[in-house]
Amino acid sequence: MPTLYPDQERGAAWLRERNLALLADEFGVGKSATFLAALESGRPTLLVVPACLRHNWGAKEIPKWRPGEWEVHHVSSVGSFRWPRMREIVIASPEMLPATTGEVRRAEADVRAAAGCQEDVLDFAKRIDPAKALARLERVTKARGGADQLPPEGMVLGIDEAHEFSNNKSIQTGRLRAIVKSTVKRGGRVHALTATPVLNDPSELWGLLTTMQLHKLAFGDWWRYLYAAGGFEGRFGMEWGEPRAEKIAAGLRGVALRRLLDDVRPNVPPLLRPIVHRVDIDEGALALRDSDREELRRRGPDVWRHVEEPGASRDDKVPFELIARVGAAISAAKVPAVLRIVEEYERAGEPLVVGGPFLAPIQAIGSRDGWATISGAESAEKRHAIVTAYARGELRGVAATIRAGGVGIDLIRGATVLVIDRDWVPSWTRQFLARVRRTGQTRPVQPIFVRADHPLEMRKDETTERKLALMRCVDAAAERPEVVTC
Repeated sequence: MPTLYPDQERGAAWLRERNLALLADEFGVGKSATFLAALESGRPTLLVVPACLRHNWGAKEIPKWRPGEWEVHHVSSVGSFRWPRMREIVIASPEMLPATTGEVRRAEADVRAAAGCQEDVLDFAKRIDPAKALARLERVTKARGGADQLPPEGMVLGIDEAHEFSNNKSIQTGRLRAIVKSTVKRGGRVHALTATPVLNDPSELWGLLTTMQLHKLAFGDWWRYLYAAGGFEGRFGMEWGEPRAEKIAAGLRGVALRRLLDDVRPNVPPLLRPIVHRVDIDEGALALRDSDREELRRRGPDVWRHVEEPGASRDDKVPFELIARVGAAISAAKVPAVLRIVEEYERAGEPLVVGGPFLAPIQAIGSRDGWATISGAESAEKRHAIVTAYARGELRGVAATIRAGGVGIDLIRGATVLVIDRDWVPSWTRQFLARVRRTGQTRPVQPIFVRADHPLEMRKDETTERKLALMRCVDAAAERPEVVTC
């Protein structure tokens, strides 16, 4: 069995002391190894992980760090969920979690309402289609399968990529919260893992802590958290000002353990200053619909100023679909310049990782001879085979969408990452770069950003800087070598 790093040993000891905890180590530190090391041998364990990481946990991480101590069972279909037994780890993706009793009751109520007389319902949007109501009840009832029993006493609930459960309105978040609640009632443990507790705005951090029942331990109540996060009631709803970094950090230190890669692995080669490859793009040459061009002309030259602008009116806000289509057109226009860079690395025999948020450019690169594509559409087994082939030197490079390629894989064979377009959420881009710069890398990692001279990309720079301020608040909670925080 591989040897843990001292920080992983200490992190495992920290987890063992807590029934509720958030392991928020930076990318590359090794959260999965730390979590597995903290498990009591044979204790029934439920792992909730993204579908693309099921194979990684079941076939790689568990056999590597705790061989032979548990049988692994995968929940393979909706309705087949079951609780783990002694000496068993059950792995389930979020979409396989069982429906709550509340979902079933609401679906039953909709069926009853649809069967009744609705002629007196004046708002057509509120009328319920009987066929749709019945189909929804069937789906929810099927998804409820296996959840009527209580979880085993003392069960460990591990949640990887836990930031995916920060949306209070999400069905999957509601289902996980029910499991968290029942686990705690049965004397179990809930250990959440994420390197990105917040992505866009501070409400996500509160939502994550609430899901894991850590919010009161961290901040006491919503109003104290609102003060720490710089929130206030604006004209069009909740708005977020400058967060009070030390207040956020102090709250997190009570419930979370975060270590930064540079602090705990000082021998890992550095992330070099990005090389920015600028591309001139004529807006008139972008492949846009006529309707989109007309919409842009109607909105005027300041159209992009209101993108993700806090407090912008509903009339000023640019539709997400329009932003996505223009962004995709800009990305497609970069492909010729990107291919020239790729060809240079191929001639030099240097492996390369290419990423971006839009699928078409990634497919254009990944379809080249000696390349492979990770887009999220491939099976977990196929994804694992691509990563293994790249590590063995069987591929020239890997092209991946930033979000699909940003979790659960190691691509440390190369030391250059070419980013066609950064994600609007800077933590996703940061996480994608961490696939290459992590424990085991032997060379300094060089990012290359392809930047278009377009106002939408300039606006992205402004908004991503605001979001990075949130991550700096999280980093302020990190346990530094000179500071003891727990």
